[in-house]
Amino acid sequence: MILRRHALLMIFISVAVVALGLSMWGRMPERVPVHYNLAGEPDNWGPAWVVAVLLPCLVPLIGGFMWLALRIGPFRANLERTGPVYGRFACLIVAAIGALCAVIVLKSAGTDLDIGRSLSVVFGLMLIPLGNWASKLQRNFWMGIRTPWTLANETVWYRTHRIGGRLLMALGVVVLISGLTLPGAACFYVFMSGLGSFLVWCLWFSLREYRRTGGVDDLHAQPPQPLAKEP
Repeated sequence: MILRRHALLMIFISVAVVALGLSMWGRMPERVPVHYNLAGEPDNWGPAWVVAVLLPCLVPLIGGFMWLALRIGPFRANLERTGPVYGRFACLIVAAIGALCAVIVLKSAGTDLDIGRSLSVVFGLMLIPLGNWASKLQRNFWMGIRTPWTLANETVWYRTHRIGGRLLMALGVVVLISGLTLPGAACFYVFMSGLGSFLVWCLWFSLREYRRTGGVDDLHAQPPQPLAKEP
């Protein structure tokens, strides 16, 4: 289960982001940017309440899903055994989403923020600890590097997360540095190219390790039973 301190932290972050949106609503014009292009420039506009109210409400919804996932998902026993790690993952993701919402809210309220650079800093700060904790996360359907082969085999899950965690940390450092030094558009390309390369690596490496284990699936303790024939 999620520890009490982690649940309280997610509640605090959610309340803070919603309060920020409501407090900035009066400073926003009637129409505000609701979407940005690759250069970090607004390309779609909407009413202020979308950014001030609807967007911040995503944070408590995501936090609630993190809490619910422990009760409805497969591999619940694994998540229970690594409750503190799962709680840290959940808090960090809620904090990152909250920070993204805060950046957009402040930008819509007239604050001079570069969207591309700000989001890169947020993503970089999120990826570094995520990578550090990845090797401690046991197999589950909600968090981690979830490919068909990591979910099918415990050994493949462990090996992929051990190396993938280090790659995530390195990617986080690169994304963070780009957010501090490069223009907004360049930050986006650095992040997307790095993330795309990481995803390709995850698929390739987990498939290779799966084949090395002999393609053994350990999803089921017992072999599946044949379906009963219809009368």
